[in-house]
Amino acid sequence: MYATGSTQVALESSNLLSYIITSTFTDANWRGTTQSFILNWCDKLRKYEKLIPAKDHFTDPVKKIMLENAVRGVEDLHNVKTKGDHDVAHGKSPLTYQQYKHLLLSAASTHDEKLGLARTRNKQRVLLHDQSDNSDNFDIDTD
Repeated sequence: MYATGSTQVALESSNLLSYIITSTFTDANWRGTTQSFILNWCDKLRKYEKLIPAKDHFTDPVKKIMLENAVRGVEDLHNVKTKGDHDVAHGKSPLTYQQYKHLLLSAASTHDEKLGLARTRNKQRVLLHDQSDNSDNFDIDTD
């Protein structure tokens, strides 16, 4: 199902589409792990497809090509495409988008671990603010 046509939906879908088509991991803007980039990219694609009619969704082969392009600057991830192309040359079926994404996430996890990024990717920052009533600690002049 897709959202109703509105200016906000049109702007959001346009922004998502722009990101899906143009973003690459090697962009200076991305500061996370390769795995988090891939998950983020896939989530943007999911959100985009939720906003548009099903007849306008990308086909799986196109999704796969776009994801390949998004990670092409990382050799360990590009090797997943190369291996898939090699398998096709030897008579195997091409990887589906889902198969490629699964293998890519596995390769990204290995790549992140190799770079020492995997240890920090699951860190969570907790901000604590204490707003307890410590009125006994204050002298208030009521005159």
